Parts: sequence; C-alpha cells; structure tokens
Amino acid sequence: PAVVYDRPGLRDSTIHEQTGLVTAAEPQALAAGVIRALTEQGLYARLSAGAIEWARRFTWERASAAFEQALLEVANGKPSREGDYPPQPAAL
Repeated sequence: PAVVYDRPGLRDSTIHEQTGLVTAAEPQALAAGVIRALTEQGLYARLSAGAIEWARRFTWERASAAFEQALLEVANGKPSREGDYPPQPAAL
C-alpha cells in the first residue's frame, strides 16, 4: 500500500482507503498516515490486498490495446476518451 500526498499523480494512482491512504500535503499528515497504516488493526493487510488487486488490472496487453485503439481513433479523426483503460477504481 501507499501513503501519499494529495497531489496530482499521487492521488490519481492511489485509491484512498482501498489501495493506500491519501493525506494532506504536509509532513505531519503523511507521518500520521504511515503510523495509521502500520498500527490500525487490519488496515495494512486490507490496503495491501486492495493494492495487489488494483495492480493486477494493469497489464501490457491492456495498455497496448488501449494505445492502439487511441492511435486508430486519432488516425480516423474520431478520438474518444471512452474505454476500459486505465481500469476504473469502482471496479475494485
């Protein structure tokens, strides 16, 4: 699991309370998040399981298929933001 600041990129790759903890962008908040993850009964195990499940959704096959689809859409003048990549957090 990850404990991250609430900043672009970090918050986009961490699902709060499912794959890690997203904290305020302050050292004290980050430290409190790490302490919580390590001391709260069952939290580390639950976040670890969620992070592993989430990571399994990211494969080279899915990424390359989505990239190929995006290239074809642009080449055909029909770019779209729909699709199944990246996987959506609600799917966890």
